[in-house]
Amino acid sequence: MKAGLLGAVVVIVSGSVAHAQWAGDPNVNFSVADGASDQAQPKIAAAPDGGCYISWFDGIANGYDPRLQRLDGAGVEQWAHNGIRLQDTTNSSTVDYDLMIDAAGNALVTFKDNSSGTNQITATKVSPAGVELWGAGGVTVSSGATDKNNPHITELSDGSIMVGWSESPGFKMQRLDAAGAPVGASTTISESGRTVSLCDLQAGDSGTVIAMWIRPFTTSFLSSKYLYTQKYDASFAALWPVTPGSAAVVVYGPAPGSPWPTGVGTYGTQGGSVQNGYFPGFLPDGNGGGVYGWYENAGPRNAYVQHVLADGTLKFAANGITNALTATSRIRISGGLAYDRGTGEYFLSSVECDASPQTNYRTFVQKYTSAGALAWGDTGVEIVPVNGNQQSFVQTVSTGGGACMVFGFDSRPPTSHVLFGGGVSDEGSLLWTNEPSPTVESKSRLFSAWSTGGFAVLAFGGNRAGDQDIYVQNVNIDGTFGPVAPPCDPDVNCDGAVNGFDIQATEEAVNGDFANFCQSSADLNGDGSENGFDIETEEQRVNGAPC
Repeated sequence: MKAGLLGAVVVIVSGSVAHAQWAGDPNVNFSVADGASDQAQPKIAAAPDGGCYISWFDGIANGYDPRLQRLDGAGVEQWAHNGIRLQDTTNSSTVDYDLMIDAAGNALVTFKDNSSGTNQITATKVSPAGVELWGAGGVTVSSGATDKNNPHITELSDGSIMVGWSESPGFKMQRLDAAGAPVGASTTISESGRTVSLCDLQAGDSGTVIAMWIRPFTTSFLSSKYLYTQKYDASFAALWPVTPGSAAVVVYGPAPGSPWPTGVGTYGTQGGSVQNGYFPGFLPDGNGGGVYGWYENAGPRNAYVQHVLADGTLKFAANGITNALTATSRIRISGGLAYDRGTGEYFLSSVECDASPQTNYRTFVQKYTSAGALAWGDTGVEIVPVNGNQQSFVQTVSTGGGACMVFGFDSRPPTSHVLFGGGVSDEGSLLWTNEPSPTVESKSRLFSAWSTGGFAVLAFGGNRAGDQDIYVQNVNIDGTFGPVAPPCDPDVNCDGAVNGFDIQATEEAVNGDFANFCQSSADLNGDGSENGFDIETEEQRVNGAPC
């Protein structure tokens, strides 16, 4: 066995190429996408090995093409620099798309695709080794000439895949099997006299899917907009009892003339509303329900949290619980949601400012107990104190144990931004603040995720090199940057024994299969690469060598 492993070492070392890693200096964030044209709209999906997938649009040639890259737990690119092109499109602009990870560690991506000559929705599955498992270019899940936008994708608890997208006057969903083949026909969700638009899809329990969408107050999409949700079974039958007088479960929909939940006043003739062009997402609670967070653009202009339980009942009062209790002269203009499944606690961060004129901005975060009480006081924990610069793209990441991190952009006149961050303890103490990217440049589309390796991963657009590129940065639990040394534990498969199976698990991880590898990175010698030298290091440890 040992001789075979040593032979594998020689082969892997000869073919290993390392591509950067998490930057210890935030002034030199690693550029994961720096092609000759603009790169846009990054997304992140955390992987079981402590690494992640990063997706984005590449404006190369005559269209924005979707691309994908995989990073290991040390931030090292696992595929060729600038990633894998998933499709060659001629889209001159972008709409939203989706990236997630399945239970086997494969990336699932869905996007608008006009490569066939008509606008369709494509879905694809990519393995950790960079293999397109549903074939080159993925599978087309839509049909017809009607325009289609903003697709979403999720793996359901039974292993099937659900893809959804907006297609006027409603939205559609199509179930796929694990091989990408359609399971039955697609379904259309619509409401007579309304144009509804999909916001997000998440997995429920027992093979169900939960959808959330925008529902306008009148036939005009520019009228006030409510948030509806529903759970569907394998035959697309609705499972949750609808809110009386509506077509689904109402997450947010203050009635005309109803009193504000805070301050003194009543909503207008069309009730409450979320902002035009705003499509908030939500989170699965892991028990068949969903956790929702959003901000409103009417009335007292609060930000709210709601939890719809597995049976469709609202855990909290209708229209949710606000994340701050302040004077009506102050408004919330964003909402960054996170949920701690371990404690059952909720987090919602917001940018807050004066109502008129909009100035004196600050960023804060609130934690709600599992019962919905404000855990961090009436005004939350302040991450960015009141100042004249507007913050945006505020994100919240649950770090476990009732703590969280908050990130966002802080403007620097006239159009530039720095990226800020802050860590908050369980009891509401501000542990640290930092700037994961202090370079003053035009930044865009911040996206964040929590790695199983115990750190946050950030991706964003920046034009420090001319055209917009995609940069990534990790932030450790203590607010520092750069790779964390792997634990000195040779039991890398976590079976309680140190033996040849750990060497085998390391060999598999170096070759992209982390199914039997439980540590955050296979870079066991800390040289920034996962290769045969790490197998050799593990073999030495198994045989008693010190770290």
